[in-house]
Amino acid sequence: MDMLSLEGTRGHSRRRAAAISAATLSLARSERRGERPESVGGEALQAWQLFKGRLTTADYIELLIENAAASQPFAYDLPGLLDDEHLYSELPPVLASEWTEQLPALDLARDAEEFITDVARLLKLPTRFNRTSLHKVLPHHRVLELPGTGGQLALHAVRRDEGVYLADSFTIACGTRQERLLAGLVAVECGVVAAAPIVLDPTLDTSRELHARYDHVIGLHPDNGGLFPANQLAIWFPSATVKLI
Repeated sequence: MDMLSLEGTRGHSRRRAAAISAATLSLARSERRGERPESVGGEALQAWQLFKGRLTTADYIELLIENAAASQPFAYDLPGLLDDEHLYSELPPVLASEWTEQLPALDLARDAEEFITDVARLLKLPTRFNRTSLHKVLPHHRVLELPGTGGQLALHAVRRDEGVYLADSFTIACGTRQERLLAGLVAVECGVVAAAPIVLDPTLDTSRELHARYDHVIGLHPDNGGLFPANQLAIWFPSATVKLI
């Protein structure tokens, strides 16, 4: 797993550090693709080290992510996404410094699905399911991804099916805040800015109000941890093809 170290963190502090590390690596990947100016490392980091005063590398990481949240809040507004206003308070400065040292050795251009799968594992979300059995999505289709997978199915379809874009074709319903963060990082990988089609909707109440817009409903089968049986989904979304994997 080509990810940043969480060595020395435990329990709640480790969960916080996992989210921050995922966002940091996502930023570095975005910079590698030329989507934003280089800031996580290189000359920007060197300038910070010259003028930081009493601030630490942990403060630098926090500022970088907060700055990215101005254009992509769905991925980088970590305190809001995780409902944790003290999210950054326990990030050890030594660990943050290790991250900036580790980044040049990581493969920031590796496959998006591999990266998102590793982040899902980091956030303790499911990763073992057969994406290849999903129906082909056409550009005019509208697809609802059910709570449980945090955008992993949408990412697979966007990368597989020609002319399909996340912002145009998908709504990602999330059951937990960790899923919502993962879905936000998926949106970054898909080049989404400003707003993303992600909703915290564990009971599907919001999505059911829009049932007529969906051509496909996709998600986990109850045998694999899904929360909704196919027969119930067929009632809620009568105009959609339901595929549970």
